Amino acid sequence: MKQILRASNKSLEEVFKSYDKDGSGDISNLEFKEAFRQMEIGLTSKELDYLLDYCDESGDGNVNWLEFI
Repeated sequence: MKQILRASNKSLEEVFKSYDKDGSGDISNLEFKEAFRQMEIGLTSKELDYLLDYCDESGDGNVNWLEFI
C-alpha cells in the first residue's frame, strides 16, 4: 500500500528515492532533513534532529529505507 503524504502529493517512497541519488538504499542525515523540509510538514529544526536520532537506529549517520518508513 502506497502512503501519500498529506502536505505533498508524493509518496514516502518517491521522497526517499529522490534523495537516494546513488540508489544505495541510504540517505545522509543532511538529505534526511532536507527531505522533511521539502515535505513541508512544519517540523522545527529541533524536532527534525529528534526525528533523525529516532530514525537512525543503527547510528551510522545514514537513514536506510526501513529506518525511514
